[in-house]
Amino acid sequence: MSPLRRGRLLGVVLLVLLTVVTALPFVPGRALLHFVWFDLCQTLAPRTRLSAPVVVVDVDGRSLARHGQWPWPRTLLARIVDRLIAADAAAIGIDIVMPEPDRMSPQHLPGLIPAIGPELAGRLAALPSNDAVFAAALRDRPIVLGVAGVDGGGESATRTPSRASTLRARGGDPAPFLRAFDARLRTLEEIDRTAAGHGVLNVEPEGRAVRRVPLVARIGDVAVPALGIEMFRVAGGAAAVSVTVGPRGIAHVAVGDLTVPTEPDGSVWLRYTRQSGARFISAADVLAG
Repeated sequence: MSPLRRGRLLGVVLLVLLTVVTALPFVPGRALLHFVWFDLCQTLAPRTRLSAPVVVVDVDGRSLARHGQWPWPRTLLARIVDRLIAADAAAIGIDIVMPEPDRMSPQHLPGLIPAIGPELAGRLAALPSNDAVFAAALRDRPIVLGVAGVDGGGESATRTPSRASTLRARGGDPAPFLRAFDARLRTLEEIDRTAAGHGVLNVEPEGRAVRRVPLVARIGDVAVPALGIEMFRVAGGAAAVSVTVGPRGIAHVAVGDLTVPTEPDGSVWLRYTRQSGARFISAADVLAG
């Protein structure tokens, strides 16, 4: 048999196998076969990167060696924000949740360092907290803070959003179709209220890998956009993220002229690009200017 005929036969066999697996949703191992095929397609046909202006500020090993262990004082995070704004960032997304006060604030240092005397302690108490400095760096700037959806709640979780959602529904109520969380974990109120937007951080691995991400999720009774789509809204100056609901669930999510078709639960399957160091910038380099 010629190589061409063998290739065609293999193609026909694969097509039949995939048709059977798709037609019979309860075939044992169907999900695993789906993931294997999906990952193979990712390897053979990765997405061409179009998001060249989008970069990740990476708290990498070099940053930790230069500026100390994590978590950093929030005054240092404020400096990063100032540097990025000076570089004309259209939007900045902070994918870190900071629900507690910064224990490195000047007012807390006497409790950490017993050698600090009363006079110095009084001078430190008069300084603004690190949280106040960070909040001032975020105020009136295109900053989106991440929030984490949690099931069951907890001492640091709350069941009400910090502000009205920037999401607008069309065609029906999206709530019954969305991944739902009981409560949200958010950054300290003093900082949280200064943000231009809030976006959900949650992803749920399938087969030990992240292959889908929600563009919208429900926290309590409120639908909240994901961090990335909310950053896109803030960068473009749009008033809201639009969600269109159809008979089967969520049909698409839109911001301005961008429309993204979704799964019925508001999620999208990822198509990865090849790994590239060009999309990462060391936080140490940002701080160094």
